[in-house]
Amino acid sequence: MKKTLLVAAVAGLMLSACASHHAHLRNADPLNTLVSVADGKQIVVSQEPIYVAKGMKDVRITWHVSPDSKYTFGKDGIVVAEAREEITDCRAAPDGMSFSCLNRHTKAGKYKYTVTLTGTPAVAPLDPIMVND
Repeated sequence: MKKTLLVAAVAGLMLSACASHHAHLRNADPLNTLVSVADGKQIVVSQEPIYVAKGMKDVRITWHVSPDSKYTFGKDGIVVAEAREEITDCRAAPDGMSFSCLNRHTKAGKYKYTVTLTGTPAVAPLDPIMVND
């Protein structure tokens, strides 16, 4: 009886640990992307590509670094290539912890953008993709 109770208790603890371990996994939100630096070497974005579905017009996409990050966005933290009329009004928040752009989404297409972070050690920019369906 004691052995069965112990096995049940251990199994319950293991299952609850798995559930809490995966609590951070959420459905992708195309309007909010997390940006981090892995091992102080490489910028990583939580969504690649950022996918904006049909019908989502004039939406603001925001990239966020975590509050405890030693990296921030500068004035040109996000630069979208060849999308001057489609992706506009790009700007960093005053504290540099987020950066947003207005996606007018007037036409379908793929847009390469560059993520640049400021911090130490310096990290190379990353060039992911945004897709307007």
